Amino acid sequence: MDNEIEIESSFSLPELDFSDPPAGSDRRTFMVRSAMATAIAALGGVPNPLWAQSQAGPPLGSQGVDPNLQVVKNSKGPVMTLVDEFYKVGPGPSSSHTIGPMRITYDFYQRAIKLPADQLARATALKVHLFGSLSATGKGHGTERAALAGLIGHEPATIDPVAVLDKMAAEPDKVYPVKLGPKTIDVSLKDIIYDATKGDFHHPNTMIAKLMAGDKVLMEQEYYSVGGGFIEWKGYTPPKKNPRNIPIRR
Repeated sequence: MDNEIEIESSFSLPELDFSDPPAGSDRRTFMVRSAMATAIAALGGVPNPLWAQSQAGPPLGSQGVDPNLQVVKNSKGPVMTLVDEFYKVGPGPSSSHTIGPMRITYDFYQRAIKLPADQLARATALKVHLFGSLSATGKGHGTERAALAGLIGHEPATIDPVAVLDKMAAEPDKVYPVKLGPKTIDVSLKDIIYDATKGDFHHPNTMIAKLMAGDKVLMEQEYYSVGGGFIEWKGYTPPKKNPRNIPIRR
């Protein structure tokens, strides 16, 4: 046709240098991204050269995380865990900000009910303090509702999110009875306290749970929601696991 216009594409894929990571980036992450970019190009796609060479975030444990936490130690070597630990069942939207806090307060509740009866008889309140990222972004993740649900005896794997968590959101002033041996005390969302967002925390997702007798602390435990629904606490010792009995060929 006389008015046909021929358009020639001037786009060309820039040559990528995958030999060395950019300064300040994590080498392992850089190599993985580079390999994926190369694979996309080989299949006929056009990778984003900036994506392959973008700087990785700081490795776990380099910014305000206690190197003694088990999750940091595991990041430096093989991790032995069970399938039912690896795959968590629970309400969203976040394993670290929803499931983890519920597991933490449920753990604290289980510890509290094992106290001697004379101590439990003096109990007047349960308090949970959220620190760091849990305090800064917890509202959007429903952290306070998850923490309250654990205190009143709910676990992530069996809780009904609609009947419990959604109802808490609809009734923010509701009071819930918690039976601690011979004593029943009342708890509510007001007992979940959004505390300091910045500080010298062992982990960005730090929680402190307290059983109170008036102004006196009967029991206190510091916890960390370390990601993936896993939790640790101050003085945590990982459970002993038997070595694998299935040989792995290399």
